Amino acid sequence: MLEEAKLDDLFDLVAFLAGQEIHILMQARAVIDDREKLAKELERANIVRMMRRRYEQEFVGVTGKEERERTHIGEEGCDLKHCFLAFCYNAECAQKDARALAEAKTEEEKNKAIESAITHLKGMGIFKNMAFNIRDKLREELLEGYHEG
Repeated sequence: MLEEAKLDDLFDLVAFLAGQEIHILMQARAVIDDREKLAKELERANIVRMMRRRYEQEFVGVTGKEERERTHIGEEGCDLKHCFLAFCYNAECAQKDARALAEAKTEEEKNKAIESAITHLKGMGIFKNMAFNIRDKLREELLEGYHEG
């Protein structure tokens, strides 16, 4: 049970960091003509990226040595990152749905906000499950390959 709670916390942390990384890159786009500011934003994005990758490894359950010995980690790692980002997107949309519900004036507007929230909350669950499935596959392949070598 504790392991499952830790994995949930790690998932949330990595999802937050992935979203933060994208947010910083969006800020970098806004200063693209100012090389000094752009360099600072890119440096910030890289720091967050390194943190995200570290916690992704912890989420998958590998030390990093196993990852270096496997040549196709990138594809599943990229899929994992996209799951985190899709989870964040659905969470953001659900937050907007909550605001729309609070501001709704008619029953129709309330029902529309609730239906949309249900869709986005289900989406969060789908992408979280996908991330855990990818994690399990990566962990199995990485540890299997590591022990064979």
